[in-house]
Amino acid sequence: MIEICDLDCVVIHHMEPDHNGLIKALHEKNPGITLIERSMTNKLMRSLYGISPNLRLLRTVRY
Repeated sequence: MIEICDLDCVVIHHMEPDHNGLIKALHEKNPGITLIERSMTNKLMRSLYGISPNLRLLRTVRY
């Protein structure tokens, strides 16, 4: 089991409040955590949870 404070990053594929309710708690317990996400996800994160975490964007790959 890993402690929240030991996490370096979390990948968030998409934002839906019923799937991502722990994001705010993760950020509060580990404010230095990097969230790897899509650009729209960051806007929703600020709107839904009032947080602006460290961010790294996922790149969309088209085949």
